[in-house]
Amino acid sequence: MEVIFYYNASDDRVINKNIIEGETFTGEPVSDVSVMQPVIRFETDGVLRYNYAYIPELQRYYSIVDRTAFREGIWDVSFSVDVLMSFRGDINQLA
Repeated sequence: MEVIFYYNASDDRVINKNIIEGETFTGEPVSDVSVMQPVIRFETDGVLRYNYAYIPELQRYYSIVDRTAFREGIWDVSFSVDVLMSFRGDINQLA
C-alpha cells in the first residue's frame, strides 16, 4: 500500500492544513485495513521523520498517532483519519 508522508505544521482544528510533502513509501497492512485507523508496516526508518500522511487507496489524510518497532528497521505506523482535511471540499461547499 502506497503512503505519501508529510510534515503538518497546522493545528488539528484547521480544515486546510499547511503540509510539506516528504516522501512516498510502500508498506503492508498489519491486519485488515481500517479506513478510520489503519496500521501499516514499513521497512524503513524514513517514516519516523513525518507526522502526517495521505493514503491514495483510501482517499484520506491521516495524522500519525504511533510508531511501534516491530524489529530493527521495521516499523508499524498507526494512523488516524483527519476528517477535516479529507473532506475539506465538501465542508467548504457548506459555507
